[in-house]
Amino acid sequence: MTTKVALFCGGRGSATIIRELLRTPEVELALLVNAYDDGLSTGALRKFIPGMLGPSDFRKNFSYLLDLHSAPQYALKQLLEFRLPPDFGERSIDGFAGFVRGGDLRLMAPPLRDRFAGLDSTAAASVRGLLKVFLDYANGAVRQFDFRDCAVGNMIFAGAYLKQGGNFNAAAAVISRLVSSQAVLVNVSNGENRVLVALKADGELLSHEAAIVGSQSATPIRSVFFMPEPLSERELARLSDRSLNEKQAWLAAHEALPALSEEARRFLRDADLIVYGPGTQHSSLLPSYRIAAAALRKARAMKLFVANLGPDHDIQGLSAKDLVDNALHYAGDPDNAQRTITHILLQHGPFDGQPPEGGSSRPPRRYKDASIIPGSFARELLPPAHNGHAVVARMLALRHRDGALEEKPSLEIFYDLSRRPAGAGLVEE
Repeated sequence: MTTKVALFCGGRGSATIIRELLRTPEVELALLVNAYDDGLSTGALRKFIPGMLGPSDFRKNFSYLLDLHSAPQYALKQLLEFRLPPDFGERSIDGFAGFVRGGDLRLMAPPLRDRFAGLDSTAAASVRGLLKVFLDYANGAVRQFDFRDCAVGNMIFAGAYLKQGGNFNAAAAVISRLVSSQAVLVNVSNGENRVLVALKADGELLSHEAAIVGSQSATPIRSVFFMPEPLSERELARLSDRSLNEKQAWLAAHEALPALSEEARRFLRDADLIVYGPGTQHSSLLPSYRIAAAALRKARAMKLFVANLGPDHDIQGLSAKDLVDNALHYAGDPDNAQRTITHILLQHGPFDGQPPEGGSSRPPRRYKDASIIPGSFARELLPPAHNGHAVVARMLALRHRDGALEEKPSLEIFYDLSRRPAGAGLVEE
């Protein structure tokens, strides 16, 4: 029986779950991602190409969709994730541009040359074509682009964006054809250009997405807003002396909520399982729930919340209960009256962050009419990542109404370490 899964995710938090879903023949998978990140080379590209959204979470997810057992697709993954070195100067840029335009690998130095050498001819031609579009744009720009530390996959996506006339969602479709996955990667929004701004409970403003996910005080984030433009120095100065409630009111009055894309609406409507994946809450996930709020409340699917295993900068001191409350708030159903969450998958431990009473460490069975499903959902070898098999097995068991975990079979694996580096990829494969 086919199970249609719509998974909300960010850049890395759901990687092991995605790979396990891809290995499950009965699953038709759609990944729902927003494109409002603006850190590192993503932020540089958004400033360099006016109106462009952030490609990095899309790039990371596309790399998860590649078949790592295929040498050419493994090479494509390595290329998408490769960052140009800090000393990538004028000579390196000239060699890179010469290869893109003429195809002569000898013009580039390793390791970048090695990343391109592993591609099959079709993928190599497509990648070079998209990079040429980006390089042509960069050559004609008034301001010089800083290639240092830029992810190659971000430049490929930028080329697709420019080639599609500034249509981010059409660019995502172009890259989807390049990776040839059975899963679908969907932008939650219609592609409206927005800047995420967060207001903390003590009145501090985090004026862009990189600040929301970066190191910060332990004071909780109160609200996240979609601003049509970055806050100017004048606006920041004007807000600095206002009270918390005045800042909240001003930001709410000046924000512009993006519209849910029709593709995302369709996948949420038709899903059998909607999964709120783990990840960076206040940038990758909660803004997506807000965009999709009406569709989430209306969807008839089973809706599973997978709690984070540990704290991130933006959720310091928050318990699993707090994360669920945040998800329900941003989805417009704070009391879960419309069953926006039906099940909560919780790593063994307290639900509300409080020490257990009476010697019992078991969480409550229900919270706001959602069933709490405790279990061993963390992988033992490389915490704090989720054990994709354990999470997906429990999801599908709940879908089939028995709630039982499939017995894990034993398996002996031969791995040729002469062909690929060891590490986390080996464990996940």
